[in-house]
Amino acid sequence: MALAEILEALRREGDEEMARITAAGDAAVADLMQSARRQAKQAEALEATARDDALSSDADVIRHRAELHVERRLQEAREAVFQEILGVAKDRLARYRSDPGYPACLAALVRECSAFLGTLEVVMADPRDEVLVEKILSDTGFAEVEFSLESWGGIVAHDGKGVYVRNTIEDRLRYAEPELRRQIGQLVPGLVESKRLGGPRE
Repeated sequence: MALAEILEALRREGDEEMARITAAGDAAVADLMQSARRQAKQAEALEATARDDALSSDADVIRHRAELHVERRLQEAREAVFQEILGVAKDRLARYRSDPGYPACLAALVRECSAFLGTLEVVMADPRDEVLVEKILSDTGFAEVEFSLESWGGIVAHDGKGVYVRNTIEDRLRYAEPELRRQIGQLVPGLVESKRLGGPRE
């Protein structure tokens, strides 16, 4: 084989080897690129999930804050309604002594004290009720009466053994406040158990 032929054969073998190496390199690069793409997609997916979770978490926080704000405002509204109605009730009850029904009311309050205590040793009443109280008690024979009480009406009584009963109109209103709050909450739409924003969720 002539030298030129040997050199040509070596060149061809070299070219083939280079082609093989290049092909192998291209395949390796392709594998690396595919792997990189897969990793990039996975990273993107993870990032999107994390972003969605973060957004969801942020939305939950915002929604929770909004619900708390709404609930607080509803409670404030309920309290405002309660105070307004309570103010009207106080105004009317403070003037109830001049109502035609007051004598019967006072008599009922005295009877309640008597029924609870059994014996009325001392009765305290407002001086403005002196005539009415003396008339009511004259029918029962109760003993001592003190006109030292300042109230909208009613009496305070005790049995001489340390047991007192406050049965004034102010006290009856104070005792009734929890029930009044409950009833107002039922009458005013949205002011009771309004713990969700925008109504019930699916």
